[in-house]
Amino acid sequence: MSYSDADRIRAVLQNAKHKETDNLNKADLVIFVTCSVKQKAEDKVIGHFHDLVKLKKKSIQIGLTGCMTRTTSNQNSEKKDKLLKKLKGLDFTFRIEDVEKLPSLLENEFETKDNDQSPISYFEIKPSYQESFRAFVPIMNGCNKFCTYCIVPYARGREISRTMSSIINEVKQLVKNGYKEITLLGQNVNSYGRTNDIYDEEIQKNEQEDFARLLTEIDQIPGKFRLRFTSPHPQDMSNEAIKTICSLKSVCNHVHLPLQSGDDKILKQMNRSYDLKKFKSIVRKFRKFSPDLAISTDIIVGFCGETEEQFQNTVQAFKDLKFDLAYISQYSQRTGTYAAKNLKDNISRQEKKARFHTLNNLLREISLKKNQAYLNQVVEILVETINKKKCTALGKTGSYKTVQVPLGNLKPGDFAKVFVTEAKEWILYGELVSERGKPRRVRGKKGVVKKLKRSTVGN
Repeated sequence: MSYSDADRIRAVLQNAKHKETDNLNKADLVIFVTCSVKQKAEDKVIGHFHDLVKLKKKSIQIGLTGCMTRTTSNQNSEKKDKLLKKLKGLDFTFRIEDVEKLPSLLENEFETKDNDQSPISYFEIKPSYQESFRAFVPIMNGCNKFCTYCIVPYARGREISRTMSSIINEVKQLVKNGYKEITLLGQNVNSYGRTNDIYDEEIQKNEQEDFARLLTEIDQIPGKFRLRFTSPHPQDMSNEAIKTICSLKSVCNHVHLPLQSGDDKILKQMNRSYDLKKFKSIVRKFRKFSPDLAISTDIIVGFCGETEEQFQNTVQAFKDLKFDLAYISQYSQRTGTYAAKNLKDNISRQEKKARFHTLNNLLREISLKKNQAYLNQVVEILVETINKKKCTALGKTGSYKTVQVPLGNLKPGDFAKVFVTEAKEWILYGELVSERGKPRRVRGKKGVVKKLKRSTVGN
């Protein structure tokens, strides 16, 4: 979501005749697009901010947006965001839905009383994409779930869905312009169109629910492209959505489905509105309709009051569900959330760290077995990065597996067929496949056939 926000910020600034630079020392304006889901992310922003202030010139302006901000304001505003008082050297803050007001904010013409911007205009900004082959497309903004540990509903506001025609038109243009992978974004993408605060007079309830219909409409766009989405919420994962996801040709065979905990009491304390039985039922249905579907998840260890027995329930859920990948976080308290106000963060940092390593080591075992199933198989990757020095390329399969191959003539944005020769916990290695379906050896700069050494990629 931060990348998507940055694409729209970039567009607004370019329209205001600003020019982007990669050299921080040459910048007259620096904007931090922030995440506040974890304390580590917020600490990182503050650390970079203080480093920047040390270099600050008289003419430089520093702004901050994203989930750390609550109010659009500058130093002249009557009502200031608390960060303007906390961070010395910060010139302005803005809520992302106020991004169109950024030029007036920079010129000190912004007035707090005008701070009533609707996300409608945010959605309608034509982004300035950072990449030429991958794009993030927001389909909604905000969150109505109010998980007790999460600050996002307070930072992003209530759910508002974007018009279906606007989404489809943006995706059509992206495919026409040669984009190979499009990711639909939302705090809870599968609640698209369900909110009472819908910004979309076109969305009318019909025989197909809105998220499934959106995927179906996009799938009908001509051209070869991959479609991903993140993140769905288990509460809103219907049978229709599951069948649709598993049946459409453009939708990747990977679903990220956050579990957060394998213990029902902890899930209730988190206000997750489902239990482990329901979550397992969803996973079973996905694997029934698409046996090779990869499933990843989010987990929080050390949540308020989590006992050893409750943690072991999460360990068992890991063993039962066999996730391909998991993003494991140690619980960190977010000021302003229900948990921060009403629940005691009473699990020690040492215990959180130990539980993290227990789950991560288990994930290593499961991920290795999952990846070994790809050995001697031909997969298709979308090349994302290249390393000319090591003569290698990295790409991802539709199932979100990272694959390293010899570089050859590959460039970012290329599709490539790969014969998998080696599998490790977090990465696959392979050889390029020629059009005749055989592995292809790669020639060096002088035309000599060489055996390329594989480099390792960490977690």
